Amino acid sequence: MLLISSVFAESIKYSVPLREFAQKVATDNKVNILIQESVDDEQVTFFIGDKDATVYLPAFKKMLYLKGLDLKKDKSDFYYIEPIPEKKEEPKKEPEPIKDVFHSVTLKNPVFVDVENLLKMHDGVKYTYISSTNSVSFFCKPEYSAELLKSIASLDVPYSQIQFKITVLETSLEDIKDRGANLSAYMQSVQKTDSDGNSVNSSYNYFLNLITMPYSATTNVLDNSKSGFYGVLKYLNQNGFTEIKNSPVVTARNQTEASFSSVINTRYSVGTSSYSNASSTSSTSYTYRDVGLKVIIKPIIIENIVHFDLTLILEDILDNDTLKTSKKELKSNYGLQRGELLVLSGINKETQLDSSYNVPVLSSIWLLGELFKYESKTKTNSIITIAIEVL
Repeated sequence: MLLISSVFAESIKYSVPLREFAQKVATDNKVNILIQESVDDEQVTFFIGDKDATVYLPAFKKMLYLKGLDLKKDKSDFYYIEPIPEKKEEPKKEPEPIKDVFHSVTLKNPVFVDVENLLKMHDGVKYTYISSTNSVSFFCKPEYSAELLKSIASLDVPYSQIQFKITVLETSLEDIKDRGANLSAYMQSVQKTDSDGNSVNSSYNYFLNLITMPYSATTNVLDNSKSGFYGVLKYLNQNGFTEIKNSPVVTARNQTEASFSSVINTRYSVGTSSYSNASSTSSTSYTYRDVGLKVIIKPIIIENIVHFDLTLILEDILDNDTLKTSKKELKSNYGLQRGELLVLSGINKETQLDSSYNVPVLSSIWLLGELFKYESKTKTNSIITIAIEVL
């Protein structure tokens, strides 16, 4: 603190116009300085603690700089003062937008739906599909290009396919009741053994109940014992207990629906019109509708497991004149390995068909016309069993 105080004690304070300070600098440093009128009014304050006058010139120059002025020297050692020109700010250039790049990829497989879902995930991607060449063209940002092309290549693979063997059985409840003794005799006469010589009659009983009395079954997924199921099925079919209605093999592509239907194209009346002129006439309008069984399967193949959505629709005719029907529908999903068998049973079917026949002209005779008419009513009760095997 003493040292600092001594320094300030020896310093000299000046508070003069800039013009006078310039005069002192010029005199002490023996230089010529030109001052514009605009700087005459500038007031400066400074302290001088150094007796050496040579420090005045750089101090003067620094002071001018702080005032926005510049001390310049020409070739003849003549000093002059001029304002420091203001720097013009260059306008900021907007960055040029990154241009999208164009790509066109020819697909080897019908996988555009998957590729489209991929492209929709990226904002700003514009694309179109060209069906004639099975190719997709798109614009995207450069940073997306490599990843998109790689992802499209990974999606462009053949779809997996799977085969389903669908067996549709119809077992008459009346036949089961009337011929139950025959079934018992069959089970007593059949002595089946496995590869180790052990009896497998219990499995035959299970398969028989699965088809004829499904409410007593505990499971409906079969694998290594499915040969026994087909053995019982063959016997029941040969002896008239069960009728194999259909047994198609359906090939389905991964994640694509495949369907099978077994229907009757039934005619039914939709209205009657009567006309009266010289004689009375009437006409009935008919239309047609498919009634029966429809199976829809959509598989999803993941490694060795085949998952599939199953839709089963069964319609029965209750009155074929006005086409009154009953409808049963099942929607579910399952997962099976190749070689496993799924059995769906216990689907009751009731059908009633009313038929009438008459001899034209003769059937219209009063009283005697009844001899030329015939009516029949057929009612059936049965159980529908559907077996689905993954081949």
